[in-house]
Amino acid sequence: MGYYVLTGQHVFSGATLVEVCSHHLHTRPEPPSARLGRPVPPALEEILLACLEKDPERRPASAHALRDALRQVPGVAEWSEDDARAWWDRWRSRRPRPAEVPL
Repeated sequence: MGYYVLTGQHVFSGATLVEVCSHHLHTRPEPPSARLGRPVPPALEEILLACLEKDPERRPASAHALRDALRQVPGVAEWSEDDARAWWDRWRSRRPRPAEVPL
């Protein structure tokens, strides 16, 4: 999710679902900075790539570990629960609604 939010692109693409799944299993992700063609804070890029590691032992051990790592990225401001709630309240009405499918 973080990779998509940062780059606006999926980590992998392919002509078929099988091809995309194969990439998820076997292909190293392209660093976000390479995908964007501009620098990304190195600590943030390292965290995002760690989340995408094939070996579970190399990924953050928990959501708390991920949160703590993200908090250590230089230049990242503290975001409280109230900040998050206000952001969702502001943007919730602007998100696209799924199309209704007739049954």
